[in-house]
Amino acid sequence: LFKGEALVALKSSAVFRKVQEENFRATSQQVITQTRIAYYAVLAAQEQLRLQDSQIRRLETNLRENEARAKAGIVDDYAVLRIRVQLSNQKPQQIEAKYAVDEAYRNLNVAMGLPVNFLVKVKGSLNEFDILSETAAQTSNSHLKKIDRMNPYSFNSGMVDSTALTQNRGDIRIAEANLSLREKQIRAEKSRFLPTLTASYNLQWSAAEAGSPTFFENAKRFQTIGVNLNFPLFQGFSRMANLQRAQIQYKDVEEQKRMAILMAQNEVASAGEELDKIFETASARKQALEQANTGYNRAKKRLESGLGSQLELTEAEIQVREAEVNYAIMVFNYLTAKANYDLATGMVPFVDTTN
Repeated sequence: LFKGEALVALKSSAVFRKVQEENFRATSQQVITQTRIAYYAVLAAQEQLRLQDSQIRRLETNLRENEARAKAGIVDDYAVLRIRVQLSNQKPQQIEAKYAVDEAYRNLNVAMGLPVNFLVKVKGSLNEFDILSETAAQTSNSHLKKIDRMNPYSFNSGMVDSTALTQNRGDIRIAEANLSLREKQIRAEKSRFLPTLTASYNLQWSAAEAGSPTFFENAKRFQTIGVNLNFPLFQGFSRMANLQRAQIQYKDVEEQKRMAILMAQNEVASAGEELDKIFETASARKQALEQANTGYNRAKKRLESGLGSQLELTEAEIQVREAEVNYAIMVFNYLTAKANYDLATGMVPFVDTTN
């Protein structure tokens, strides 16, 4: 009729289910974030390969033009040799970039739980992605911008408060659910000090006769109803020890929650600072890329008109390549930092946010 421990156990089942749901949610957030970062790594590897191919095409074009100039006596053979050396040094880097793309695709398949040799083709281009714009200039980057805007970040937005982290962070929500579960456990241990009330009912037939028996012909029926109240006066010190153990476990989970909040605040602050740093340098990176392309075109025209030198064109090529690499790395760092920021704030696309 009454047993406090059983009643607490029934209430704890809902809390235990809540813990499992939060574990599933936190795991989903981590898997999606890992997949996003692996996806961005594929785009970065493809961009590195594209830059290597572009650099080789520029060198091959310059080589053909300088070979023609050398035949015409405009430049000497040393200028042609320098370009051939640059081209020879560049081709191994192109091969390494190809293998890096294959490795990035394998890592993406592993993150998605697919066979490593499963054929996947990603969409997107880092060199066309503008982190300062709210819309995608190219349709191939529309999905990247859409996911980026699901959990918008404003420059120098500051640290997220503890209340928001408690509501959104998976690990903190798990700690909250575990606290409720430990509280139920404490109540269950306390309920063992309470009396238990039980009821019993007994139904019996009896019969006796000479000769062959005829069951239940002259039977008598007896019914017994009993109520039993048990008081647990003394069972050693096990109940008190179990109660103290449950209280210690509650305090331990409470401390874990406090540390989880501190770590979450630090993760949000670190991810926010990384995004702020990228936002501050984005305009300069974009401007440097435009200026490097302009400088390369001018150096090429100066060489064609006889006013410039091969050294100027080589330096312009190096500046273009450096600017392109820096811009691609900046976009990759931004997308990766944004994925980490979404995870740190507990607002991961396709789990907690929609468009």
